[in-house]
Amino acid sequence: MSEKQNLLFRERILFPITNFRNETVAYGGRALNDFGPKYLNSAESQIYKKNKTLYFTDNFLKSVKEKDEIIIVEGYIDVIAFNLLGYSNVASPSGTALTSQQLEQLSKYSSNIIISFDNDDAGINATNRILEIKNSTSRDLYLKCMLLPEEYKDIGEYYEDGKDNLDLLLSNKIDLIEFSIDSLIKKEDTGDKRIIFSEFKKLIRSLSPLDQDFAFDILSVKINTPKDLLVKELKHKKSSPTYGESSSSQNESNKHIEAFQDIFISSLIKNEFENISEFEDLLNSSEELFNIIKKLQSGQNKDISNSFINISFTEYQLQEAISRLYIHYFEIKINTLISQLEVSNDTNIFSEIENLKKKIENYQNTL
Repeated sequence: MSEKQNLLFRERILFPITNFRNETVAYGGRALNDFGPKYLNSAESQIYKKNKTLYFTDNFLKSVKEKDEIIIVEGYIDVIAFNLLGYSNVASPSGTALTSQQLEQLSKYSSNIIISFDNDDAGINATNRILEIKNSTSRDLYLKCMLLPEEYKDIGEYYEDGKDNLDLLLSNKIDLIEFSIDSLIKKEDTGDKRIIFSEFKKLIRSLSPLDQDFAFDILSVKINTPKDLLVKELKHKKSSPTYGESSSSQNESNKHIEAFQDIFISSLIKNEFENISEFEDLLNSSEELFNIIKKLQSGQNKDISNSFINISFTEYQLQEAISRLYIHYFEIKINTLISQLEVSNDTNIFSEIENLKKKIENYQNTL
């Protein structure tokens, strides 16, 4: 039952979620009918944090030790299907949102990670997002992707169809970077190298210099363009003030920031600004946000203040909003400081930039 004594998992298949000592810390429930969400997890607690916990079966650690690799899948059923096919070294983040904390946990047991998310747009997009957290772990990781035949959505369908030759699929796995490049080329099916390269730049932004070099090698072959020409194009675009994003993607990003900002302001109003001192760094990074909050705090714009009160959000959504805002405004501040370097020889700016980068990394690790 839930804390309110509701039958939280009524008419659901239950999957016990354990820690690495095989102690049950929570449950995941899959609906047997169309009532409510398809998947539902236990409420978070002192012993269960969804963004740090994974679902796996009893023989997980033993199998990982034997095979020295870990397979990451989307859901509970995928884990079971792999187990039935003879692979217990499989874990699931209970969805597509694999976090840096979960990846850090897995990295303690093996550096060889294989991604096998669903063979649909959501699964492909989620796989590509793993590149953003690839270098956030304390250990070097070697990430590969297992390619399912196109006719199968997931490993469950593969198993139900009577297929059992997983060894063949795993032997044909490809590097995560190559998988992501293949998916963006397939998505931009016009074959226009300029469009492909525009998306490629976004793809490699979070990669290390060595991984970026590897990515250029792959793209060069895939679109039949000399690597040195691609590198020159990147350097050329970096000198342009519009480098990085199209106007439409920038507008979309701005909408997300506005939503995060609304959640943050709403939380301050609901707490009567008691905890505002905790966010001094954030407010000092954005004069616009600072002025909005000061006006609301002083009692001005009461109608606007009431509209913020009506915004609903979970604690998890609030924490994500705060982290995203810190990252967004700190990145803007870094760009401002870099511009200052062009007209100033103040060496203190370097240390300030490095300090902001470390803070950004810390907030990225909370997502």
